Amino acid sequence: MPLHSNRPRVAVVYHYWAHYREPIARALCESRSPAPEYTLVSGTELETQDSSAIVTIDPRLAETPVGLGGLRWRFLRNSWFRGLLLWQHGLCRVAASKEFDVVVFLGSMYFVSTWVAALVARCTNKKVLMWSHGFLRREPGVKGLLRRAFYRLADGMLLYGHRARDIMTEYGFRSDRLHVIFNSLDYDKQRAIRDGASDTEARRVRATCFAFPERPVLFFIGRMTGRKRIDQLLEAMALLRLQGHHLNLLLIGGGPAESTLRTQAAALGLTGSVHFVGPSYDELTTGHWIMAGDVCVSPGEVGLSAIHAMAYGKPVITHDNLDLQGPEVESVVENETGSLFRAGSVEDLASAVRRWTSNDQYVAAKDSCIRIVEQRYCPAVQAGLIHRAVLGSLAE
Repeated sequence: MPLHSNRPRVAVVYHYWAHYREPIARALCESRSPAPEYTLVSGTELETQDSSAIVTIDPRLAETPVGLGGLRWRFLRNSWFRGLLLWQHGLCRVAASKEFDVVVFLGSMYFVSTWVAALVARCTNKKVLMWSHGFLRREPGVKGLLRRAFYRLADGMLLYGHRARDIMTEYGFRSDRLHVIFNSLDYDKQRAIRDGASDTEARRVRATCFAFPERPVLFFIGRMTGRKRIDQLLEAMALLRLQGHHLNLLLIGGGPAESTLRTQAAALGLTGSVHFVGPSYDELTTGHWIMAGDVCVSPGEVGLSAIHAMAYGKPVITHDNLDLQGPEVESVVENETGSLFRAGSVEDLASAVRRWTSNDQYVAAKDSCIRIVEQRYCPAVQAGLIHRAVLGSLAE
């Protein structure tokens, strides 16, 4: 039973709160009885000195009451070692405080203070949950043993996908304590932008980017790194062009691979068909770029970019090696919200792209894409699943 019988109180501990987490953070803080009362707990110091690489929620929101648009939020001090290991000063005091009934930790075994604070919380009769990817793949060896030992400090897990739950069940974790809560972005804002968009605006954007704007438009959204394998997408476009199937491509984002990709696009004769948008941190601008595209293609790992695309009704193509994927790949339902191609095969990627850009198949997928976001990958649903997990842990 919770110490505060009227309404359980929950501390949600992160290293820092990234900006894209604000909608779920706000949904938790603004929740009303009988849902628990949530307090955000975090540091503000980042693991990298490049502050432009990570955009965080404005900490000044802690100074404003929740009812007036603020967040219930208190701060620790982060000490990073080599940008990987973390000690959060003051976390053990939070874990021992009688103020909370439940402590939800971000489940990274590299956060050394979490190992200690989880034990402190359990020794002071609190329930401990960990918000985590869990296992993205079966992990042998010492690292896998350490991760399992770390997760066993918790009374339950808040997981992003069913695959993690299945793997952890294989490892002997109780399935009733493995809660799939999915992931989310700012769906309310995205829906408003989507509903307010016009075909005229999409055509205008295409016309400013491409010599042949009537061709189907692929797009990639995210940081351009080698792991994203955008080079395979360019090769697939070149292959399809040889087959008489011409396409355009929007690359939304920046990153270290951009220069190499520009060179590759020129070498393949695709310069006029590939438009480098650059980084976009404003959702209204980003939404208009996405709405100008037809199909999202992420040849490497896919994560929240899949949810971003589907929120605007756009299907997603990515590879089928689930050991090298993020949990959001579960949103890709074959022939409904996208396709999985054979990992590493440019030919199979080209085949998938051709299927989705022929006969306007991507238009028919719009409702399915939106539906899966509204049923699983939005802050309201995610918050509700977290409420259920917290209350369930207290009922045991």
